[in-house]
Amino acid sequence: MIAMLIGLVIIIVGAAAVVLFLQRRNRHEIAALDQEVGNLGSAQIEKHIQAMRTLNLNGESLKAFTKWQREYQKTSEEFAAQIETALMDAENANNQFRFSKTKAAIVELNSLISGAKSRYKQVLTALTQIRQDEEQNRTQLAKLKKTYQETRKTLLAKNFAFGDSMPALEGRLKELADEFVAVDEVSASGDHHAAHERIQQLAGHVHDLADLTAQIPPLLTELIKEFPEQLTELQGGYDQLVKQSYNFGTLDIPAKLTAIQVGIDNSKTALAGLNVSAAKEQNTALAASIDELYDAMEQEMTARKQVEADSDRITKFIGHAQRQNHLLLIELDHLDQSYSLNHDELPTAQKLRTELVEFDNEHQIDLQAIADKQATYSQIAAHYAKADTRLREIEQEQHDINQSVSGLRAGEESANQALDNFARDLHAIRRELEAAKLPGLPTTFKEHVAHVATEIDDIGKQLGKIKIDLDDINQQLIGLQSDMDDLQQDATEIVDAVGLMAALIQASNRYREEHPELKDAATKAKAQYAQVQYKEAADTMATALEKAVPGSYRHVEDAYLNEKTATDASV
Repeated sequence: MIAMLIGLVIIIVGAAAVVLFLQRRNRHEIAALDQEVGNLGSAQIEKHIQAMRTLNLNGESLKAFTKWQREYQKTSEEFAAQIETALMDAENANNQFRFSKTKAAIVELNSLISGAKSRYKQVLTALTQIRQDEEQNRTQLAKLKKTYQETRKTLLAKNFAFGDSMPALEGRLKELADEFVAVDEVSASGDHHAAHERIQQLAGHVHDLADLTAQIPPLLTELIKEFPEQLTELQGGYDQLVKQSYNFGTLDIPAKLTAIQVGIDNSKTALAGLNVSAAKEQNTALAASIDELYDAMEQEMTARKQVEADSDRITKFIGHAQRQNHLLLIELDHLDQSYSLNHDELPTAQKLRTELVEFDNEHQIDLQAIADKQATYSQIAAHYAKADTRLREIEQEQHDINQSVSGLRAGEESANQALDNFARDLHAIRRELEAAKLPGLPTTFKEHVAHVATEIDDIGKQLGKIKIDLDDINQQLIGLQSDMDDLQQDATEIVDAVGLMAALIQASNRYREEHPELKDAATKAKAQYAQVQYKEAADTMATALEKAVPGSYRHVEDAYLNEKTATDASV
C-alpha cells in the first residue's frame, strides 16, 4: 500500500515537473516574441519620417512620401492590435496550462510578426530611396557645378585656343547657367523626382561642353598652325621640284593644295558651329592628303636617283638582249633548213624579238621624256624595274633555246653512228648463224630479221633527207634498239639450242647400251633439227637423258656453258 502511494506520488511529481517545464519553455518563447515585436523597425521608420518632413517635399516626391507614410500607418494599425491580442492570448493560455491553445497562439504570433516585418521592410526601403534620391541629387548637382566652373574657367582663361568656336561656346555657357538655375528651383521646390530627371539632362549638357572644351583646341591647332605650315612647305617644295624639271604624272599638286586649303576653311566653319565630329573627319582627310603629297614628292626624288643610276645599264641590257636574239634567230633559221624544230623554238624567239622591240621603244620614249624635261621619274623607275626583271627572263629563255638546238648536229652524228652500229650487229648475227651451217632458220626469226633490216633502212633514208626530224628519228632508234635486243636474244637461243643438242647427243652415246630409248630420242631430235625446230630438238634430248640418267642434263648444260664462256673470252 505504501509502495503504491509512493509510486503515485512519483507520478504526480513527474507530471507536475513536465507541466512546469512546458509552461516555462512557452513563457521564454513568448517573451522572445514580445522582444521581437519591439524590434520590428517602426522606430527606424518613424525616424525617417520625421527627417523627411523637414525636406519640404513636393510634387512626385511628396506623393511617394505620403503613399509610404500611409502604408506605414496602415501596417501599424493592422498589426499592432492583432499582435497585442495574440501575445495576451498566448500568455493567458500558458498560465492556465492550456498548452495546445498556447501553441496555436504562438504560431499566429509568428505569422503576424513575419507579415509586419515584410511590410515594414518594404516601407523602409521606399522611404530610404526617397531620401537617397534627394542626397544623390545634391551630390551630383555639386559635381556638375564643379565641372561647369572648371570648364568655364578654361574657356575664359584660354579663349584664344578656341578661335571662332568661342561665341558658340559662350552661348553654351549661358544656356548651362540658366539650366542650373532651373534645376535649383526644382530642387528647392522639394520635387526631387523631377529634379533627378532635370539633373540627368543637365549632366549630358555639362559633359558635352567639357568634351568640346577638350577636343576643339587640338583640332584648331592643326587647322591654324600645323596644316598651314605644311601647306607652305609643300608649296615651296613643289616650286623647287618644278624648277628642277620634276613632273608628277596625273597628280595635280596645285589643285590638291587648293583643295586642302578649302578643307581647312570647311573644318574651321564646322568647329565654329561646334560640329566636332565633322571637323575631326575633315582633319583626318586633310592629314591623309598632306601625307600623300609628301609621299609623292619623296617618291619622285627617290625615283630620279634610281633612274639616273640605272638608265645606262638598262640601255645596254636591252641592246645586249637584242643582239643575242638576232644571233639566235640567224642560227635557228639556218638549223630550220636542216632539222625539224619541234618545240616552237623559232616562233618563241620571234616573239621575244617583238617583246624586246617594245621594251626598246618604251625606253627610247622615257629617254626622250628625260631629255625634254617632261619625265615622271616614278613611272620610268617602274618601267626600269619591269624591264630589268623581264630582260633577265628573256636572256634565260634565249639561252635555253640555244642550248636545246646546239646539240642537233651532234645528235645527227650520234643517230648515224647508232644506225651503223645496228647494221653491224645485224650483220654479225647473220654471220654467226651462217657459221653454224644450219639447215635453215625458223620463219618467225627470218621475219624478225627482215623487220629489223627494214627499220635500219627506213631510218637511214630519213637521215639522208635534206631536213630531218631528230625527235622522230630518236624515237625510232629507241624502238630499233628494243627489236635488235629481241633479235639478238632469239639468235642466241637458236645457237645455244643447236650446241646443247649436239652435246646431249654426244653424252647419250655413252648410255645407249643401258638405255636404248636414248637412240630413239636422238633419232627424233635429229628429225626436229632437220625441220629447223632447234629448241624442240634440244628439249627432246634433255628430257630423255635426264629420265635415263637423272642429273646428267645439268652436268651437260654446265659443261656447255663453261666451254662457251671460255670461247667468248678468248675471242
